[in-house]
Amino acid sequence: MSALLSALAGACVWAGGMVPFNAARFAALQAEDRTAVLYFFSANCGVCPQQEEALKRIAAEPGPLTPTVFQITFVPADEVCRRYEVTAPSTLIIFRGKSVIGRSAGLFTEDEIRQFIEGARFRSRARPKPRPKRTYRPKR
Repeated sequence: MSALLSALAGACVWAGGMVPFNAARFAALQAEDRTAVLYFFSANCGVCPQQEEALKRIAAEPGPLTPTVFQITFVPADEVCRRYEVTAPSTLIIFRGKSVIGRSAGLFTEDEIRQFIEGARFRSRARPKPRPKRTYRPKR
């Protein structure tokens, strides 16, 4: 019985929500090909409080397509900020699996953020897998 409860609790963690950044949890979501949003914020950012409230409401919605939102404090010298080339707070990066499917800075209303996430998710579904480059041979 306790194994079932712990499995259900683990499933709830992956179903969405707003959590502090954890590299192991982020890698597990990428391996499952789930949607994740990296949210870079700063304490002295004017847009960040509005953006955070909107993201909390979006992340709290029930459903299989609800993204998990990872909060990361914006510090330009931080390794995570350099890895994802983030140069300003209030930046959102959307991942599906290991692919970046969207990147934006400065969105703060719930409607804008929702459109951005859903649009990135929709556009990423139709992308074909990259093909290897063909060698060009001239005709003779």
